[in-house]
Amino acid sequence: MSTDTNNEENEVQFDASNKAERKTLKQVLGINMFQVALAGTVGFIANSTGLLGAALDNFADSAVYIVSLL
Repeated sequence: MSTDTNNEENEVQFDASNKAERKTLKQVLGINMFQVALAGTVGFIANSTGLLGAALDNFADSAVYIVSLL
């Protein structure tokens, strides 16, 4: 339960123009793209819609990181 009176979540705000934060975004993008490739490949081989869905979700997250970097 939050003691915040405006009931909004406190989110971390990234500044993509900051060099350290750009590096972090690139690292997270790399991790997500690795997960896309791994889950997509294993999901295709195993004929698993769950793994293919996870790969698609990670791909959507990666798209957000790409837009943030741009």
